[in-house]
Amino acid sequence: MISLEIKKKLIEDLSNLPFDSQKKVQEFAHALLITQSRGKSGKEMVKFSGIMSNDDAGELKRIIESGCEKVDLNEW
Repeated sequence: MISLEIKKKLIEDLSNLPFDSQKKVQEFAHALLITQSRGKSGKEMVKFSGIMSNDDAGELKRIIESGCEKVDLNEW
């Protein structure tokens, strides 16, 4: 539940921003909402330990490092 004090301050701050900045704040808040941790605990995931070969794990790691660790400075 949102604190009334935080809500009032947020609305006040948003009202002083231009529309494009308001939209960015809204998109950021939405991104936070959809990325909330809904995963499983490590204890629940340990049953999957060892099911991937070292070669497959290495390939997956290379793919992630080459495609997922890039920062687009113009994104926001």
